[in-house]
Amino acid sequence: MTISVELNPPWENMSSQTALVSRTPGDYEVESYETTLTLKSVITGAARYYTERKSYLITPGQFLILNNGQRYGLRIDERDKTRTFCLFFQPGLIEEVAEVLKRDDMDLLSQGYDMTAEPIRFVEKTYQNAGRVTQLLSSMATELTSQQDREIIQEHVYDITSELVRLKYQTDVEVNRIQCKKKITRNELYRRVCDAHDQIRSCYADSLTIARLSRTACLSPYHFQRSFKQVFGLSPMQELRRVRLKRAQTLLAGTDQSITEICQLVGFSSVGSFGSLFKRLFGCSPGQYRHKKYK
Repeated sequence: MTISVELNPPWENMSSQTALVSRTPGDYEVESYETTLTLKSVITGAARYYTERKSYLITPGQFLILNNGQRYGLRIDERDKTRTFCLFFQPGLIEEVAEVLKRDDMDLLSQGYDMTAEPIRFVEKTYQNAGRVTQLLSSMATELTSQQDREIIQEHVYDITSELVRLKYQTDVEVNRIQCKKKITRNELYRRVCDAHDQIRSCYADSLTIARLSRTACLSPYHFQRSFKQVFGLSPMQELRRVRLKRAQTLLAGTDQSITEICQLVGFSSVGSFGSLFKRLFGCSPGQYRHKKYK
């Protein structure tokens, strides 16, 4: 399959081509759009995407994958100074790359380009610091701003597509961590705990409890907690604490808000416990961390 990568094309042309869409800071809203397979990320700030099932808060270092045919909306607040960077993949591209990766060269030579493949569906969730994918996104965003050769950008699109195929395999490994016999049950449990995981990432400042998160997952509290820990290696409350502290770290480095304000913004009620937990995770107090960053 030959691809031609277009930058910020008209929305009506998006369904038949591979496209990069990057928007500079400002208020922006999409009410409802049916997409092809797409990867959503931000370079700076934050963007909130939402589907019929749930919402996702995307910040730097993570990205969202939505499948072909998914309808979504988007809200961006000018005050967040958000710069988005999104890829839309033309239909069939991810499947072709997956077929090439799983076949040997002799098979590919004999089959030529006449390959049919089963549609690939990703788990729709936020992916955090996904190694090579995150690096490629950063490189592509830099090259867009520096007006590099478009052929280089096209090569990066092939690279990131192959990394997404590998990410799909890694997700399958996570699914198989869930201790139940039937694959269909494992897939459903994984989807449900990921729903709760995305709620933690999107609503970390809220009063989240096991009861509330388990309702999101439509599981009993113990069943939810056990399945969550099998997948992510941390309990839901441990993950909530980690997300809050990582967000506090970002605010300490990038804003002039007081430590007390940041403590409250990320969902902690006690500055003392916030400081102790921050030091335990990062090896220094919030004040010391900020001093190092501005030194």
